[in-house]
Amino acid sequence: SPSGVRMVSGSADKSLAIYKCYTGLEKNEMEEGRDNSSSNGSVAAHRGGLSDGIWKCVGKLPNAHSQDI
Repeated sequence: SPSGVRMVSGSADKSLAIYKCYTGLEKNEMEEGRDNSSSNGSVAAHRGGLSDGIWKCVGKLPNAHSQDI
């Protein structure tokens, strides 16, 4: 299903970040919406072809683990 993949990343500041994968179509829709609004958006994307998807950070949990990575 579209946007069905999630990734969790741990960092040295002891936080966890949750990323969601968006399909190429969803990426294009988000970019069109961003271009039509005044917001600068927070999507960090690989700028590839129209079929390339993107990963977007959808949440961050500070102090979620006690060990350094």
